[in-house]
Amino acid sequence: MPVKMDMTVAVVDDAFLNYERMNHSAALMCFSAGSTYDTAKVDLSLMPVGRFSLYPKPEGRQFFINKALRIFGRIYRDMKDKEMKVIALMIEENSYADMHREDVLESLAEFVGSLALKQKPVITDTREELEQFFKSLDNKKLEDILQIQLSQFNTDFDPATRMYLQISSCYGDYWRSYAYFLKAHPTMNEGEYKQFIRELENLPKFGMETLRWGSYRSVYRLVADFLEYHFCKNIDCGGFSLKKCSKCKSAHFCDVECQRKALPYHGKNECQFGKTFEEYKKEVPWTLKYYVDEGLHDDTDDDVVTFEVFLRELMMKAYSAFHKTLREGEQSIHTTMIYVLIRSKRFNQPHLKFDYKKMDSLLGHDQMAGSFDLICKQMLEFPGKEDVEAEKVEILFQDKLHGRVRFWMMLIALKTPKFEKEARVILSKWGVQRFTKEEVDEMKACGTKFLHVPAPPGPDSYM
Repeated sequence: MPVKMDMTVAVVDDAFLNYERMNHSAALMCFSAGSTYDTAKVDLSLMPVGRFSLYPKPEGRQFFINKALRIFGRIYRDMKDKEMKVIALMIEENSYADMHREDVLESLAEFVGSLALKQKPVITDTREELEQFFKSLDNKKLEDILQIQLSQFNTDFDPATRMYLQISSCYGDYWRSYAYFLKAHPTMNEGEYKQFIRELENLPKFGMETLRWGSYRSVYRLVADFLEYHFCKNIDCGGFSLKKCSKCKSAHFCDVECQRKALPYHGKNECQFGKTFEEYKKEVPWTLKYYVDEGLHDDTDDDVVTFEVFLRELMMKAYSAFHKTLREGEQSIHTTMIYVLIRSKRFNQPHLKFDYKKMDSLLGHDQMAGSFDLICKQMLEFPGKEDVEAEKVEILFQDKLHGRVRFWMMLIALKTPKFEKEARVILSKWGVQRFTKEEVDEMKACGTKFLHVPAPPGPDSYM
């Protein structure tokens, strides 16, 4: 029988052990099985550094979390050299689409708070409160360690760590969703999962209840990322393809002609980089799967579903439901929203061509198009966190989903660098206009009332 367990994963921007930066996988994997102090098995894995195991009895002295600096850490006595040490991890900000309903720091606090530990984690809000906590330990060395760590966070990284950080920015939220899925279905194998997802009648409900999504927006993110991951490497094409480079298994091409035209952008070095990227991105989900396969149940020979299958089927489920609206191209506000999400991740490539007419080309031969009208109704059942955003600017949506998507599009467009000119055109098409600060000042003088949304760093822009 499966053992009661808990697990979560968080993307790590930077990590220190005492005075030294740790070369790491950009992901902290937390796993526990058992429910008592004597039986709990707890692993904190920060690959490739290794695991920091806390079983059968934790030697750790104290976990600590700081909200302002987004630090998750642990003070413990090293059993080898008998020295007190501090591990401090800087946790990434929430993703561009706020995929999960709780901040990952909250997930970590929930995880360590549920462990059978003698000392509960110390949670502080400000830097000053964190420093005061370390002073209360009456250990000058620990105070000095903390100050050195705080001064060195997010400085120069080695190339391997940069690679991990790049991967985590693409897949971190999906690692977390995968962990939640494994927690809910620790014995489901690949065949069972495929059948489960393909027969799933309500994807938004599954996402909200099992994967702990924050809102319907995660469905749009699945579609956008599915397209972005399958974007043709030929920058003049603007299409999307399931076909991969046979060497790196990373770059996608529509056909041999597109592959030939992409040679200036996908040469030997780029291809090797893509191969390394594909190898690295498997490490974190492999570890999560290992926890379940080896640590939780031994009464079956079937392995649990892999991350690759988990994500591919989930994305295809969302993509197939959006097939109808994707065929409408730029005439659909939903397809336009997908485009804006892709642009927000590729803002450093403003001249890339995206062909709206090719966005509906990835439906596999064994996949059926889902009902877009049905998934729209289902998404409105789980509006989520965006209602809070709307309330802040006193927006009441008349045409519910259309209005919510339009408001979200506005927020993403404003936050995306190098998107000013194109954003004006896109937003104006859907009844939203951007103004310069000078134009706003002139309208204010005439008594005009309008919605003001904070702009991204750079020239002032207003809505």
